[in-house]
Amino acid sequence: MVWKREQSELLTSITQPVDNMPAFDFDRGQAEAVIAFLLGGARPDATDDAYRVQFARDASRSPSAFEDKCGGCHRLLTSQGPRGFGKRGPNLSGLLTPFYPRTAPNECAWTGKTVSDWLANPRAARPNTIMPPVPLSEAELRQVLESIRDSGGPVR
Repeated sequence: MVWKREQSELLTSITQPVDNMPAFDFDRGQAEAVIAFLLGGARPDATDDAYRVQFARDASRSPSAFEDKCGGCHRLLTSQGPRGFGKRGPNLSGLLTPFYPRTAPNECAWTGKTVSDWLANPRAARPNTIMPPVPLSEAELRQVLESIRDSGGPVR
């Protein structure tokens, strides 16, 4: 829990994130602003489960649609643990939140629709992208979007 950590520990975890966390490349001032925000909103009376995130994959469960269709190139951290292992594509943790860089086509924010359109035909939006189309059934698309939504914060 954030309020049980020293500020130096928080600074290290933000500036040198573990493998499944996105690297936001915050400078020291930005990282300290994040820490101030976290500490300001921390609830000392909250149970440990309120802040629990799983950092290890449960080897006993079947791979998710995200892992099966996207995880070879991408990864994200969900409340159920990490999904995917790829590093060729960007870490998609928080993709649908206001905090993710505006990297959707036309420098827009990502939404469920832009992700769906992108997966169907990435080269329609960016002809030189190396990402191929990802054929998904409706159920798989729904599961991929659920995994991305579960990777953090308020969703657009």
